[in-house]
Amino acid sequence: MKRMIAALVLAGCVTQDEDKPLTMELGNASEHVMTSMSLWEIGADGETIDDNLSNFGDPLPAQESRLVPLDIIRCFENMRVFAVYDDGHEATQDVNLCESQKVLFTY
Repeated sequence: MKRMIAALVLAGCVTQDEDKPLTMELGNASEHVMTSMSLWEIGADGETIDDNLSNFGDPLPAQESRLVPLDIIRCFENMRVFAVYDDGHEATQDVNLCESQKVLFTY
């Protein structure tokens, strides 16, 4: 029985809770408060798909990071994270959530 379970795990047949939303560590290495973040999938043409996959509206103070719950239950390889700061500055980063769930913005 142990060998069967080990074989299933190695074959990728046993997965984690599929309904559990992903989280992302969002870091703000600036001197400004990050007022919002949104997450978009990037299409084959390199442009964002008009379907915002997650939002985070709680202010993130300068020089802090926090674990952000996402509105998705599987990773996406091509994502764009948009951040807006208290002074109106906007920043973006492209990420592969299947490789890493950490994003650090510097401004």
